[in-house]
Amino acid sequence: MFGRNFFGFSLLLCSIALWVTGTANAQLTGRKMIVASGGAIDTMGLQPEFGHFGVAGVAVFKNNGTANYLNVTVEYQDSFKDTDGFTCVFNQPGDLTYSFPNGPAAAGTLTLTRSEGDPDCYQTAFPDNTAPETGKSISFVVYAFSGNLTLVGTSTTLIDVDGDQIDFPLAGSGTNVSAGSGGTNTLSGTRLLSAEGGTSDNNSESSDSGHMGLAGRITFNSTGGASALDVTLSYQDSLNDGFVCEFTNPNDLTYSVSNGLGTLTLTLSPGDPCFAPL
Repeated sequence: MFGRNFFGFSLLLCSIALWVTGTANAQLTGRKMIVASGGAIDTMGLQPEFGHFGVAGVAVFKNNGTANYLNVTVEYQDSFKDTDGFTCVFNQPGDLTYSFPNGPAAAGTLTLTRSEGDPDCYQTAFPDNTAPETGKSISFVVYAFSGNLTLVGTSTTLIDVDGDQIDFPLAGSGTNVSAGSGGTNTLSGTRLLSAEGGTSDNNSESSDSGHMGLAGRITFNSTGGASALDVTLSYQDSLNDGFVCEFTNPNDLTYSVSNGLGTLTLTLSPGDPCFAPL
């Protein structure tokens, strides 16, 4: 179990029943990206604990309201305690259900529910501190058009290290675009890269949570690296510790992909510039 309480959070979504009486009116098929990010708040303590969440992954949708492949990661970090952050992976196809009860032209719902086959969630700052979170879920309102979809978080029953539920108000959204009919194991060409979210610095005794943003341009090669790279990373925490770093050496980037899912790593080289903005 997670330390003394494990981690329980209720992100910025409001729970919506996914299934309705009768057959789900499902209109999504094929491989798609699932991406969303936003803010949340834990109000169970003496003072609000504002936080951040991110969702990213891949699903292969079936047209009956389920999926035949799934690998989605959910991460959360609040601003009050560096240790109140966790990572959960949903990788069982049965975790995903969706429905358009009023037809594909109206809003539907999409829910990810943890099952026994999913790897244990873990405390991000201390990965050895784990818990299954079986039966916990995160739900979205989903809109579909021409095979693409966009979604917004509405509720969650996941919990944080202190056993706290993330309550309203919460908010987060993302755009999911069709990823084609099959996965690829190589990246090529010039692409734009963008990411943002909440972070924590747990090297100090006081709470030191923060925010980071990343944006840049990459020319990928087909051998797990890049031929050109210019990516800027900015960070600011709650104790005014901030920095900006620029990744400019193509050797800074490595990636590995299998069946359309993988990892991308940026590592600062000695010649990459960094500076404190304050």
